[in-house]
Amino acid sequence: MNFHFLCKTLSGLALSVVALSCWFGVEHQTGDEFDLLVGPYLGQEPPGQMAEVFAPGLFDDDESVGCSGFLNDGTVFVYSSMQVGTDWRFKPTYVMEMTDGGWSKPVVAPFSSYLPYNFTVGPGGKTIYFTSLKSPDRSDSRLLEQANIWAVTLMDNGWADPVMLGPSINTEKHYENYPSVARDGTIYYMSRRDDSVGKTD
Repeated sequence: MNFHFLCKTLSGLALSVVALSCWFGVEHQTGDEFDLLVGPYLGQEPPGQMAEVFAPGLFDDDESVGCSGFLNDGTVFVYSSMQVGTDWRFKPTYVMEMTDGGWSKPVVAPFSSYLPYNFTVGPGGKTIYFTSLKSPDRSDSRLLEQANIWAVTLMDNGWADPVMLGPSINTEKHYENYPSVARDGTIYYMSRRDDSVGKTD
């Protein structure tokens, strides 16, 4: 799975696969019960060699948390979340930031309107690579079979506008998904193309 690549490319943050896994069935807390989190990893113990549930008790059971990752030297945490039973294609993406050692409450990410899913954090911890059903001109959403890979970068003054990767990766009629970028810039992803061996390669 791409989480292995994600773990290797988070500015040296050796996060466990469970900490960044998709669909571990928990929810963000945004109400008065939200506790002040202090320190790296949302105030959690740094991951070790054994897989553990990340931030137990921080989320509620009636939500399903999707892909997640730390950016900007571990000071920004991004994750997707949805209510159980709702359409996964429309789950929002949330952002938390650490300032003065404490973490902010989750807020909907500015790029959440692109409905990003199956995302990973690229080398340097500044760019998120994600799958989106947005059309290239951003005017509407496409069929699942036409999903493409996009990227959004965290700048000094906020998030830049997402950009769709070029035709060397994305196609007009095929499905591109699960992007992961290595330190040398190589991008790994899956696609459903006419010359596929296993339909999705």
